[in-house]
Parts: sequence; C-alpha cells; structure tokens
Amino acid sequence: MKLLFTSFGRVCARFANRLAHTPADRMSGRRALPTVLIAGAMLSLVGPIAVHGADSAKPLGDYRTDVAPFIQKYCAECHGAKSPKADVSLHSIRDAAGVMADKATWESVLEMVEFRAMPPEDKPQPSEEERARVVKWLEATLFHVDCTAGRDPGRVTIQRLNRNEYDNTIRDLIGLDLKLSKNFPSDDVGEGFDNIGDVLSLPPLLMEKYLDAAEAVAQAAILVPGAENAPKLVRAGRRLRGTQSASRGDSGFWNMYSSGSVLGEFEAARDGRYLIRIEAMANQAGDEPARMAVRQDQRELQTVDVKAEFDSPEVYEIPLTTKAGSFQIEAAFTNDFYVEGNGNTPTQDRNLYVSRIELIGPLDLDSSALPESHQRIVVSRPEKGKSVRDAASEVLYRFVSRAYRRQATREEVEPFVGLVEAAVKNGESYERGIQIAVAATLVSPQFLFRIEHDPRPNDADTAHALSDYELASRLSYFLWSSMPDTELFSYARAGKLNESETLRRQVKRMLADPKAEALVRNFGGQWLNLRNLDEIQPDPQKFPGVDEKLKQDMRRETEMFFDAVMREDRSILDFLVANFSYVNRRLAEHYGLENRPERRRIPTCRVHRRPTRRCADASQHSYAHVQSDAHFARKAGQVDHGKHFGHAAARASGRCAVVGSDQRIESKSVAARADGATSSRSRVRLVPSRDGHAGLRLRELRRRGALARQRQRSGDRSVGRVAQRRIVSRSGRISADAFPKQR
Repeated sequence: MKLLFTSFGRVCARFANRLAHTPADRMSGRRALPTVLIAGAMLSLVGPIAVHGADSAKPLGDYRTDVAPFIQKYCAECHGAKSPKADVSLHSIRDAAGVMADKATWESVLEMVEFRAMPPEDKPQPSEEERARVVKWLEATLFHVDCTAGRDPGRVTIQRLNRNEYDNTIRDLIGLDLKLSKNFPSDDVGEGFDNIGDVLSLPPLLMEKYLDAAEAVAQAAILVPGAENAPKLVRAGRRLRGTQSASRGDSGFWNMYSSGSVLGEFEAARDGRYLIRIEAMANQAGDEPARMAVRQDQRELQTVDVKAEFDSPEVYEIPLTTKAGSFQIEAAFTNDFYVEGNGNTPTQDRNLYVSRIELIGPLDLDSSALPESHQRIVVSRPEKGKSVRDAASEVLYRFVSRAYRRQATREEVEPFVGLVEAAVKNGESYERGIQIAVAATLVSPQFLFRIEHDPRPNDADTAHALSDYELASRLSYFLWSSMPDTELFSYARAGKLNESETLRRQVKRMLADPKAEALVRNFGGQWLNLRNLDEIQPDPQKFPGVDEKLKQDMRRETEMFFDAVMREDRSILDFLVANFSYVNRRLAEHYGLENRPERRRIPTCRVHRRPTRRCADASQHSYAHVQSDAHFARKAGQVDHGKHFGHAAARASGRCAVVGSDQRIESKSVAARADGATSSRSRVRLVPSRDGHAGLRLRELRRRGALARQRQRSGDRSVGRVAQRRIVSRSGRISADAFPKQR
C-alpha cells in the first residue's frame, strides 16, 4: 500500500506540475481522493509530500553492512561489472549517496526484492530476514524526507498549453467552444502525461496552426460591420413580380425585351444603412450599354450601366439608407433599343435580364443582437467623444489581462492598441482592428505558455513564493485544464488566494464545478491509460459485438468510477477494493448481467458486487485491455481474447432492480472476475504494459509474491510456475519481453 501511495503521489505531482511550495501534512492510508486532491492542490503547493514521518524514515544501518552483501550474493552474477543484464550494473555503488544518484533504478530494485520478483526463482533465494533488512534500508533511504532541511521547490519549466488546455482556455476566454486543436499535431508525452513542461515543444508546424487558429477565433468571436455579416433578404424567381414587357424565363432570369421592370417586397428591420444587390446581364446594342434604374417605392435611387454581356451576369450594388418598415425595390429597363437588320447588317436588339434582388442590412451593428462573445470582448467603442485609442485601450487591457492570466501592464497592451489604430487608419472598421489585436494576443508566448516569473532566475539556491495569479493558474489547470475563472481572479487580484482557508474553499468549489470533469478525462484517462483503448482492435469475426460504441462504454465506465471516488469523497483505496461499477444497457449485456436496464436510453446504472482483493479497476474492461500487452502476448500464444471481450470478465448473479430512469441498479451479489487473473487450470496471465505504469507493476508484483508464498507453504514448485525473465531497466520499468510460459 505504501508503494501505491508513493506512485499515486508522484503521478499527481507530475500532472499538477508540482502544485506547491509549503510543507505538507502526512498522508493517511485512508485518505479519500478529494482530500488527496485538495492536499495536492493546496498543501503540496509549496513542498514535497511527507509520505513517511521524519523519525520513521531515517536511514537505518549502513549500505556496506546491510545491502552490499545482499547485492554481492544474489545480484552480482547478472548485474555486475561485466555485461550486466538490461544494462543495469549495481557493483559500483558504495553508499547511500550512490543509491540516491540513480534513484529510479533503485526504486525498481526495491520493488523486485520486496515482491520476490528477484532474484529469479531458479537462482538461490535470500531468507526472509535478509530480504526484509534490504527492503527496510532501501525504503528508508529512497523515501526519506527531512522536514527540518531547507526547502528546494526545484526548477519550473515554462509550460506550453497542450491541446486540451488550449481548447478549454479558448472556451473560457472567448465563450466559444471551437475545438480548434483537432488540427494541431499531437502533444509530446512525458512519463505518461501530455502536460509535462519539459517535453511540450513548439515545432514550426504547430506555430503555423496557432496563427490560423488565432485568426479563426477572432473572426468567430467578433462581428465586423459589413455585408458579409449582415442579415440578407433575397427575392428571385416567383418572389419577384414583373411589369410591362418583363417575363420570367426558363433559366431563372426575368427577361425585359422592351421597357419594363421587376420588383420585390422587402422589409427593413430598423433604421440604418443597407445594401441592394442585383444580379443582371444584357444584350448590348447601339452606342450605349443597357441601363437599369433602381427605385425604392418609385423613388429613384441610382441608374446603373449594365455592361455584363449575355451569359456572363454580374452583381451590381446600390447603397440605401432607409427607415424601418416595408417597401418595394424595383429594377427597371430604361433604354430599350431595336434596329431590324437587312441583308447586310444584323438586327440590333438591346435587352435586360435580372435574376435576383437582395437587400442586405442593416450594416450598422445592433448591440442588442451581437453574440455574447462579441459583447464579452468589445466593451467599448469610439463614440460620444471617445477616441479609437481610448476605446481600444479599455477593451484590450481587460482582454489581454485575462488572456495572460494576470494583470497586464500598460506597456504590454500598448502594441496591441497600435494595431487597432493602424487598421482604422487604413480604412478598416474599429471591430476589424480589435479582431487583429485579439489574434495577435492569442499567439503571444504569454498566452500560449504558462510562465511563472522568478525574480532571481539564475540563483539556484534562492526559493520564492508563488504569486496569487500563478497559484490561480496552477489550481485551474490542474483541476479544470483551463484558465482561472472570475472568482479565482478576484481573489488573486485581492492577494487573498494564498490564505489557507481561502485556498481550501476554492479547491472544494472547483472540484464541485462541472469543469472538474476535465480532471477525470485528462488526469484519470492518462493515469489509467484509457486513451490507449482506441488502439485496441479485436478480431471482428471472433467478437462481432465489440465495436467503437462498446469501447466508448468501457472507457466511460472507468471514468464514472473515477468521478464517483472523487465527488463522493470516497477512499482512495476504492481503486483497489471497490465493490461497485457503472454500466448502461449495452455494457450490461456484454458483461452478462441477468437483470439489465430495459430502456436503452438509461445513461448509466450503478451495480454493486462482492468485494475481492483484486484491483477494482482491473475488473473493468477498459482498464484491463489497456494494461495488458496484447500484441506481445498474442505472439506468445498466451492470451484468450474471449476473456478480454467475452462475458467471462464480469458475470452477475442475483437480482438487480431498476430504481429509476437515471438511478442505480443494486445487485445482491455480483461475482466479478478481473481480466488477467491467474487460473490454476491454464496458468495464463497478462503482462504489464510497456509504459511501466506503477499501479500495474504493483498488481503484477503482488500476484507474483502471493504465488511465491503459496509455493513456500505448499512445497509445490509447480504452482503458478512461470519463466522468471523480468529485467529492470534504467528507467525503472519492467521489460515487456518477459512472458509466462505454460509448463
């Protein structure tokens, strides 16, 4: 259990990018997950987690007397100076400092020794006393925390927003959920997570995508005055009416072979500027082009020369300023011309053809009809004596501060204000200038990266306190994968976020917010490797019922389990021993539940099962699939995929009752069997994934230890016998080429 909490603590710390700089309380073995998250988001904000007490964690004895003889006797043959297996050599270590210099390797050595994975069972085995002495020394040395020592919070790498964080930040900053990161290249992954600052690079292709996305965001969020964004009324075909010679032809054009006109009924929504567009063409004849008079209720607005030839229509635009109300717009043919030809000259006949009339507007923006994103950003306009500069400064100081997730300085905002002024001077509208400034802000390093300012960046011996704004960003990107909200900003602005009670209240509020679902999907999904579920492709001939929908149900089952542990303030131990899970109808049928929801639209139901010593997550198919190296196991001929995708993984007995359409299903007894559990008949098991996931290694090593103890008690060396070929790499992972062999 101690190893589980250590691994979970490391994962939490990595995912949060070390949310902390003050000493933390000791973590109790029964700590509930929300309390762990609060501790991780609050108390561990300023220092390492003290997993062990200072007294109990002091190194015991000496390496040369307690560990070196063990290494020499049981490990030196394979991990000595010459040709060490897996390139792991232990012969050069002389003291505790040498152990700490290669901590990852020695943590794996501890795991192997503690759970009897090493030495291999075909080699001489240490006594229980020898093993216990080495384990105790390594635990005390590797996990010792000196609470009296000076704090060293370490170096913080500036961290680029990953794809999820970018989308969520745009959503909360602009108010539009555009999901533009789907066009970005995949994020780099470090230690199983995609939000590790040390590996999140910025390749040129991604920078180009950022530029495109910034322009798309600005155009979607802010409306620019103009015909392209204004309402449009179109009258064509039968919605036009002809006078005199005008008649509707088969091609969709109204033909005027002599004097005549076409007109349509329109309505202006409010007073303002409009634009009339008419698509027309003509048969040209005589000394002048065909002329079209455009009228509003018999009032002539403009006469247009229609120079477009027949079969090559063009659009002609006429500005209109009008009051609100209904009126007619008419296009009249005013200069008919006809000369009949003779034997030497062809007939000359000038005609006009009109296909449609459009009324576009009002072109002036109506503040009451503007989208929320526009109103959120453009809070001031150059009117009533306010200059473009003053209005732009007011808009951009507010926007840039939110985008930078701190108070921007006037010097930082000034270049963006200059962009607006330059756009207006070049004939662009004020709104277009704001669009340009917003797009420029969204490609600034201060937006794309989470930057924490160090007053003495070159002094490695000096620690400094996080500012309230930096703390707000750490909290929000850990729990929400997004920027701080208004309440967090207000506390940061007031300088109160660092107060312990305020911080505790804010973490609880944030965990209760729907945006905390990001913690489930991003942290939980990567911690449990659920994202790898998409890569599993079972044989459709053998398993026709397993499709993408079922795989999504499997993933959602585990996500909802994680969410329940978090939101119901359940113990973290539920990840090992919980007696419940979540199903919908499709998943219940797959698991073979006898009494399942009758209606397929029941989103989820909660089922209870008999508790076991088996890891609770392991009995959920999503977790079992992604945590088994199916590819290598298939090559070794060891995996029966019926146990993966068939009903054997979880079969219910007893009766289930539907409590409500969205309530729980309670079961008197559900016997759940975890994928990968060892069978005394087949002795087939699944090996951990190659990513070296700590929780999975723990499960495998515990299983091996239990088998070893069973063999010792029974004296039967054939019980669960497997080939002992696991090697510890320098990264602390168990190699994926060690597979069980049936004897």
